[in-house]
This record gives sequence, C-alpha cells and structure tokens, in this order.
Amino acid sequence: MQHLQDKVCVITGGAGMIGRAAVEIFRREGAKVAAVDIKHDDVDADLLLTADLTEPAQVEALYAAVSTSHRGATD
Repeated sequence: MQHLQDKVCVITGGAGMIGRAAVEIFRREGAKVAAVDIKHDDVDADLLLTADLTEPAQVEALYAAVSTSHRGATD
C-alpha cells in the first residue's frame, strides 16, 4: 500500500545510514523524495540537493528548489 502517494518529503541527512533508509521507505510508500545532505554518495531519490542547513540562505534555496521541482504534487 502506498500511504504517501503523490506527497513530497524532504529527508535531511539523506546520505547517511538512517537518511538512506528513510528515503527508501518514503519512496516505497509512494512519496516523491528530495534527499538533502552536505554531500551525496549514490542516494536513490527523486531529487538530490546539497545544502548546509545551518546556513539560512541555503535553507531558502532548498525550499525554492523543492517547491519548483515538485509543483503539482499534493500537500
């Protein structure tokens, strides 16, 4: 069953062990996933973004990228 069909999820720390597992689970449940981390190594997500979340400008850019990329998805 895909409980998150057409939902957009942002997984921070998406390149780490827990983040990768979360990306996999959310995608399996039907979500469109944006994986965010300072660096990426072979993460299987719909959108890979590099950002340092301690930097407000990078958080704003992240929000803009996800919003633009996933227009039309449901809330």
